[in-house]
Amino acid sequence: MKEAEKNLTGRQKAAILLISLEKERAAKVLQNLSEEEIKLLAEEIEKWESVPPQIVKEVWEEAYKLSLTSSYVSQGGKEYAREILARALGDHKALSVAENFQEDMEKGEAFFDFLEKVDPQQLVNIVKSEHPQTIALILSHLNPSKASFVLSSLPQDLQVEVAMRIIRIGEISPDVLRDIDRALRREFSSVSYETKFQTTGGTRAVAEILNLMEREKQEVILQALEKKNTEIAQEVKQMMFVFEDILSVDDRSIQRALREIDTKDLTLALKGASKELREKFFKNMSSRAAATIKEEMELMGPVRMKEVEKVQQKIANIFRELGEKGEILIAARGEEELIV
Repeated sequence: MKEAEKNLTGRQKAAILLISLEKERAAKVLQNLSEEEIKLLAEEIEKWESVPPQIVKEVWEEAYKLSLTSSYVSQGGKEYAREILARALGDHKALSVAENFQEDMEKGEAFFDFLEKVDPQQLVNIVKSEHPQTIALILSHLNPSKASFVLSSLPQDLQVEVAMRIIRIGEISPDVLRDIDRALRREFSSVSYETKFQTTGGTRAVAEILNLMEREKQEVILQALEKKNTEIAQEVKQMMFVFEDILSVDDRSIQRALREIDTKDLTLALKGASKELREKFFKNMSSRAAATIKEEMELMGPVRMKEVEKVQQKIANIFRELGEKGEILIAARGEEELIV
């Protein structure tokens, strides 16, 4: 918002719009207002003996932008917006404003993308009082890492409710998303617009979020999902991939994944792994590399299980991502991958 305009109230802006309109058009606008609204506007208009041209221009620019981004505006409404803008600013300036704003809209940000820059804890503080459906919509648009933090920071009963709602999200009207987006942006003094329908949520979104949560919290949510809907819980589990699932991965795929894994991470991860899984890794690396990791594990001493689980999930995510890219073979839980 421009410097000259930002301190104006909504009523003052409405008065300026009416002052700058032709009397006939101003009268038509007033016909759609209540007596109380007309009285308040009349009182405001009386206060303005003259309005600086710069303020008129800025108020009309804002009105034009709002008219273009309103979900209920038809093509005719857009043309009307351009017409009244031209009457207020002149044809040349109106065309310039319209073209610039249209370019901004075409380059517009996706819904909720500004939240990626928000501190996770601050985001928790804002969304925790929202309706579970609203929280689900927001989390389904965040990257899994941030969504995981927010979900795990919510009360336990709310975690399960939100997870279930994320699963059930399908195609969402841009009107709904826009309303939520704008409300959140007001909290952070930002503005954004978007026009396309977006499909979000589902079991994959929940699986990705759970993959980044601590294992203990993962199990709590999965058990609760199991009680509510066994079939959905199983779908989520199949889309998740945890460290112990690497036992079912073929040797060639493990060899491929090892190229992406940091040796220090692997050493810490294997420190808390089963003997069977350790051997699975060792047989797919050189004897020298295996010996080095075994020695490092012995020298490492006691480690916190929380740290081990964190790096184990990091490695599991590498496997999952390679599987999604088709670079390695990963069977869904309960299934065997056929290799021919």
